[in-house]
Amino acid sequence: MRSLYETCEPRAEVLQGELREDLFAARLKDVLDGSADPVYQEEGVLHYCVTNMPAAYPATSTNALTNATLPYVLAIANRGVCRAVKADPALAKGVNCYRGHVTHPGVAAAWDLPYTPLERLLDC
Repeated sequence: MRSLYETCEPRAEVLQGELREDLFAARLKDVLDGSADPVYQEEGVLHYCVTNMPAAYPATSTNALTNATLPYVLAIANRGVCRAVKADPALAKGVNCYRGHVTHPGVAAAWDLPYTPLERLLDC
């Protein structure tokens, strides 16, 4: 089983030794005390980080969540979990536990539990 450090890929600046611990701690302090800029750009992607934005627009966020998850719910309802997961790699990536086994390497590593590949458990 791979460790969490083998599963996650460190950012380029960390690998190059450019992110000093004191700078990281200062940035983290800004985030924790609420003084960090909620809008920032990183690797060409614009990020907006504000807590609980769905609460500001509950109907819109509910519709978006429903639109994103309904196809998976219908697949599971129509095929059953095993067949739905076997047929859809995207759905399979969302399975953390199945039949009493931890099937996601990051979850297993974080909780120091044994990891079982999902494919070994799909017997449908």
